[in-house]
Amino acid sequence: MFRLVGLVAREKARDTMRKAGFGLGAALCLIVGLGFLVAAAWIALAAAKGALFASVFLGLCFVGLGAVLMAVAAMRPRPKSLSSDLDSDALEALSRAAAGGPGEMERAMRGFLSQAGLTPPETGGAPSLVAAFVFGLTLALTRRR
Repeated sequence: MFRLVGLVAREKARDTMRKAGFGLGAALCLIVGLGFLVAAAWIALAAAKGALFASVFLGLCFVGLGAVLMAVAAMRPRPKSLSSDLDSDALEALSRAAAGGPGEMERAMRGFLSQAGLTPPETGGAPSLVAAFVFGLTLALTRRR
């Protein structure tokens, strides 16, 4: 069994290295091609408008492109809502439990943890706020994909 796992891991590593090698080669070709295209654009602009115009124009193009790429890299993904992770029955049960007494919410949380195959904390061992925190943390960790 362990030999099969080792063979699968070795095959995945070989495939990953092959993809990385081809990706690096493709990136190098793209960079060299971009260099030649920039040189050709500079020559054409210098012949038409002058060397100073060509340098300023291409410099501004690259600074603008860099600024756009930095803005895209700095964007954060939108957080997923809880409603997309939980089905409507679970959300309805949670809202009913929240509308009831404090014991209802704790029972609902324990039920969800038990359905997920997790062991809920002992009753009375922790205040309800801590139990709610543990429930939310457990739910978040088990719902990650």
